[in-house]
Amino acid sequence: LKVPMLHYGTTAYYYSGVEKVLYDEEAELYPQTVYGVTKMNAELALREILDLNYFVIRPVYGYGNIDNYAASRSESWPDVIMQEIKRRRTDPLITDLDGEAIKDYTHITDICSATWGLMELFYNDELPKGEVVQVGAGGNYLFREIIEAFDPLFEVVYRPELDYKKNQAHFYGRLREYLPYWRPKIDALEYAYTHGAIVRRL
Repeated sequence: LKVPMLHYGTTAYYYSGVEKVLYDEEAELYPQTVYGVTKMNAELALREILDLNYFVIRPVYGYGNIDNYAASRSESWPDVIMQEIKRRRTDPLITDLDGEAIKDYTHITDICSATWGLMELFYNDELPKGEVVQVGAGGNYLFREIIEAFDPLFEVVYRPELDYKKNQAHFYGRLREYLPYWRPKIDALEYAYTHGAIVRRL
């Protein structure tokens, strides 16, 4: 039985400045948080273990992993906004993100479906050992666009000087190569429009 080790990576590895560039799996690794450094070092350590069957996914900006799916709380901003709308928040909410920065939010169900497809390929020797694949929706919306689509009844205050991942638009050529027919089923902007409206009516 071929038992793979799946390393759940992160795009917090990447250096991201103000330039709007597309990041792929070969982008410069320059994490700026303890979280990013720790995850990066774990991935780099795997490369030093001989004969280890593993591959790496780097999920991009997951959201939707609360309530019906997994956790009772989430630090992903679409989830935070949804929770605050449900709580009928009216006072301003301060975020540590830049409203004009690109955030490719990807629903957790889409991350799971792509991961499952990659695991099947790995079991069938169609995905090389040690391969790294970014998994994301490809919407590449501005953070402000997502927030405005939710149309919350409270003000969201942006703090661009605190945002260490400025413009992370992502390129998914490798994902498309391995899973040419896979497409995300949930668009972040449509999700924000529909779910924001539904929750406000409750």
